[in-house]
This record gives sequence, C-alpha cells and structure tokens, in this order.
Amino acid sequence: MIRFALRLVRPYWQWLVIVLGAMLVDTAMALASPWPLKIVLDSVFDAKPMPSLFAWLAGENTNRLARLNIAVVSTVVIALFQAASAYVNAYYTVSIGQWIAHDLRHSVYAHLQRLSMSYYDKQQVGPLISTITDDINAVQDFASTSLLDLLIDGLTIAGMLAVMFTLNWRFTLVALAVTPLLAVFAFRLRSVVK
Repeated sequence: MIRFALRLVRPYWQWLVIVLGAMLVDTAMALASPWPLKIVLDSVFDAKPMPSLFAWLAGENTNRLARLNIAVVSTVVIALFQAASAYVNAYYTVSIGQWIAHDLRHSVYAHLQRLSMSYYDKQQVGPLISTITDDINAVQDFASTSLLDLLIDGLTIAGMLAVMFTLNWRFTLVALAVTPLLAVFAFRLRSVVK
C-alpha cells in the first residue's frame, strides 16, 4: 500500500517538499515551545543564568523584566511560526489529497469504460460505484493525511529524543527504560482492539 501511495504522490513532489519543510518548522517549533517557560522558571523566578541561545538577546541588561520580555516575545514568535507552518502544511496536504483523488477517479473511470458490457450484466452498478468511491476516499486519506502524520510523528519523536539526550542523557535512558513494557502493552492491546 505504501508503494502504491508513493506512486500516486510522485507527480506532486514539489508540493511534498513544501509540506516537508513546513513539517520540519512545525516540529522545531513544537520542540522549542518549552524553552520560554524554562527561561521564566529558571531565570525570572530563580537567579539562574539564561540559556546561551537567549542570553545574547538580553545583552548587558540582566534584570528580571528583560528576561520575562524575552520569554514572552519568544513565545509569540514560536506560536506565529508554528501557526504559519501548520497552515502551509494543511493547505498543501489537502491540495495533494484532492489531486490524488482526481487522478484516481480519472484512472478508475477510464478502466470502467474499458470493461465489457457483460461485466455490467453480472454486477450491480450501485454497490460497484459505492465501493469505488469509498476506496478512492480511503486511498486519498492514506496518501495525503496518514502518511504525512506518520512522518510528522516520527520527526517529533526523533527531535524529542535528541533534545532529551542533549539536556540529560542519563535521565533520558531511565525514561526510555519503560519503552519495552509500553510496546508489549500496546501490542497486546492492539490484538484485543482488533
């Protein structure tokens, strides 16, 4: 199914590059969103120095109000970038899905035109058209939404792990120690849900 979806998406690779860029920005902003809160908790309420990434913004002005202003502006900038990337991602994802459905409908209609009249004598047309319509919508959803959601989730998890290992690798290993138990639980729950 993935190979089929990739073949459908291939003509729209330029739009996919835009979607991938928007997903990377969205993932980066999701990973950056806790940093302003860290500034407020560590550098405004407490006297710890600001992270070096934000320290140059404060310059020589080290009072708490300047640090709070940096945290507020950072929060707004992160939210704006995240909203813009989410809009671009949604717009192009839906556009790709609509064009994929359009292409599929054209190819299915051409195939139906090539079938013999005896085929239609043996088949009921209503369920045939209903099945084709539902299948095209399912393929459209998979190719445009599900495939990209898997990519976004994978990028987010990889980014979270990178940030966690950067901050404290020992604590990250402790947090990841429960992952095999969660995998076993999810695997067993999946069979029950089925």
